[in-house]
Amino acid sequence: MSEVKDENLDANGHAKERVMVERLLANANAFYKNQENLRPFEAWKKNKEEHTYDTNYSNA
Repeated sequence: MSEVKDENLDANGHAKERVMVERLLANANAFYKNQENLRPFEAWKKNKEEHTYDTNYSNA
């Protein structure tokens, strides 16, 4: 990952935010490459999708 030098920062510091977001994304991707870390997320997502489906269609 490349570092952003101070002379490349804009007035609002968006370059710093971009670097922070890129680092967060890289760390999240590395974390979820491990299947042991991915399984709880997939279970949560499945549960959330089932709950959303039940809420939307059980009142029909």
